[in-house]
Amino acid sequence: MDAYKKIEERYIEEVNSTCSVYEHIKTKAKICTVKNDDRNKVFSIAFRTPAINSCGLTHILEHSVLCGSKKYPVKDPFVELMKSSLNTFLNAFTFPDKTVYPLASLNLEDFHNLMDIYLDSVFYPKIYEKKEIFMQEGWHYEIDDKGEIKYNGVVYNEMKGAFSDPEEILQREVLASLFPDTSYALESGGDPRYIPDLSYEEFIEFHKKYYHPSNSYIYLYGDLDMESELNYLDKEYLSKFEYSDFDTKIKYQPKFRKIREKEVYFESDEENAFLSYNVAFPTTLDNKLMLAVDILTTALLYTPGAPLKEALIKANLGDSIESSFDDGLLEPILSIYTTNSKVEDNDRFINLIDTKLTEYVNGKLDHKAIEALIKFFEFKAREQSFSASMPKGITINIDILSSYLYDETKPFSKLEELKYYDELLEDLNNNYFEEVIDKYILNNHHKSYVKLIGKPGIQEKEELRIKNKLNKFKKSLSICEFNKLIKEYNDLKIYQMTDSTKEELSTLPKLKLENIDIKPLDPKLEILNNDYDILFSDYKINGITYATYYFDISNLNFEDLKYVSLFTKLFIHFSTKKHTYVKLNELIQLYTGGISSAVKTYIDKDNKPRIQLCFTYSALKHNISLADSLLHEMIFERIYDKKRLKELLSEISTHYHNSLASAASSVAVARALSYIDEASYVKDEMVGLNFIYFLDDLIKNYNKKYDYIIEKLNKVPSLLAKSNFILGVTSTRSDYE
Repeated sequence: MDAYKKIEERYIEEVNSTCSVYEHIKTKAKICTVKNDDRNKVFSIAFRTPAINSCGLTHILEHSVLCGSKKYPVKDPFVELMKSSLNTFLNAFTFPDKTVYPLASLNLEDFHNLMDIYLDSVFYPKIYEKKEIFMQEGWHYEIDDKGEIKYNGVVYNEMKGAFSDPEEILQREVLASLFPDTSYALESGGDPRYIPDLSYEEFIEFHKKYYHPSNSYIYLYGDLDMESELNYLDKEYLSKFEYSDFDTKIKYQPKFRKIREKEVYFESDEENAFLSYNVAFPTTLDNKLMLAVDILTTALLYTPGAPLKEALIKANLGDSIESSFDDGLLEPILSIYTTNSKVEDNDRFINLIDTKLTEYVNGKLDHKAIEALIKFFEFKAREQSFSASMPKGITINIDILSSYLYDETKPFSKLEELKYYDELLEDLNNNYFEEVIDKYILNNHHKSYVKLIGKPGIQEKEELRIKNKLNKFKKSLSICEFNKLIKEYNDLKIYQMTDSTKEELSTLPKLKLENIDIKPLDPKLEILNNDYDILFSDYKINGITYATYYFDISNLNFEDLKYVSLFTKLFIHFSTKKHTYVKLNELIQLYTGGISSAVKTYIDKDNKPRIQLCFTYSALKHNISLADSLLHEMIFERIYDKKRLKELLSEISTHYHNSLASAASSVAVARALSYIDEASYVKDEMVGLNFIYFLDDLIKNYNKKYDYIIEKLNKVPSLLAKSNFILGVTSTRSDYE
């Protein structure tokens, strides 16, 4: 450990880990270790990479460094690794100000193999000897049989798709509107208009400068021998470099003196618009403020019956009201926007938000709702609840980078939030939340109003611009230059069609049977019998009990299944005989870790799809009975409101339709699979394209079908019986009893 200087070490309750910070003495590489008993080990290396243009440099590099390296000269090492690795996560991310390469594995040998491949890839990629990698992953001139020139490339085509999604365009323009003088105004993913301006030489130069240990943030997590891992990092990689002194710090945007307004256009045959109200906060490093804003935006815009969202919906400003709060940037952004609106409603939209916020400042803020959310957020923090889509260790890694990247003295500040909840409860009575609204939203001039307006012909005009530009470029070429272009393109085709050799493939490490534990992980699962089966797992999780009610509904026809799927999507949004939906959600937040419903599909031992209607809650043991009774009330005593049901159907439908552009490939794959796989067919009916068509039909014929919709939704509780029931419980045995 002589190669490192230890900066700090301490136990952090929120992640149940001993967290340490080191600096590599020679290169000043920054290293965080999070030591605990989690067998799902995580490594990541990140680089601070603020965009220097909108050519997609950082995005293209993220793709390109994973196309072979000095030690592992395989064209697609990660495609090969998927065949032999036991990884639980293998990916890379481009953010507006950082590029992150994370991996995870339960197997130590596999973990070490993957870590070595990642490190060799980022520090010694083949991009220096193979320009074809840049051409393939970034952009190149493609020449057809008639000699016509086109642009092509993985990132180029990916970003053309992204730039056709109006919500993605809006997010991009909001960022640029709030931070016009910083790197956030540039498109890190790459603007298709500018991607072809990126040269290979600029691409190589960026890698030399930014992909250096001196600009790196290395992270190790889990049940690892941290000293051994750090010694390996130094010996095999870090010690091979000298210190490089250059500034990559993210700059603050000078504050606006007045609110900015901006109009942008997107391709649409309809006269529709997205209207947005956007606010920048001073810094993400004020953790108490960030937590307060998160709680406020959840209370006002996210929860069922959220008053600001409800007011905007009732004003008929568009198909749906959306919002986001992003504190993963140096200066966080709150954005509220409408979909499919009228441009002339812009002033009404802005004025209504300001009017409602003024009311909240002047005594109309619901303190009970805020108190419930403070307790709910605290429950989630103590529960150590993490995303199911990626390992816990990677979520912690992203949280660490969200402060460490901007202040190297505060690597763990985003993790340590428990200390703020008592303060926030006390501050609730001192008008702290009203002051946050007044100071940081209402009277904050660092704000923008962006209108994204639909206009036909934009895409056609852009395609014509590209065609004219390429024709002009072709005419400017000599015969010799044109032939050189053809040769480069042919060389790329040869590179793409040539497989890695056996010798190259043999460089990739492979697990041996003796490296694999033949004993499966013990899930501590017992099957207990009552009048029904109980799946019990004995775990100590901070006094929390998790309960899931599974009801087999595999025998239903597809029409009924669609209504069950709809039932789950409406689950927390309606009043009951005892409580309004607003009060109901307040009680859920006060006394539970959440109550939810979903339909799940899996394949049984006979290779047949099984479909289950699931109800889940988590609660401390003294609140289990209350959680159970709230769940019962939500299932059996709900009251449907005709106007609200139509609003919710429109909102759900809009969400699905807006996601189609950004998820087109996955929707297409799911649809294709539905023709050959029974389980995929079922999923398509319940959450895929067929479900979207189902929603559209309900909305189109709403008045005619209303009574039938209610009849179908009211029949769902009758599907619940002991004969098709399994109970799942995770808790300590004493809490279970």
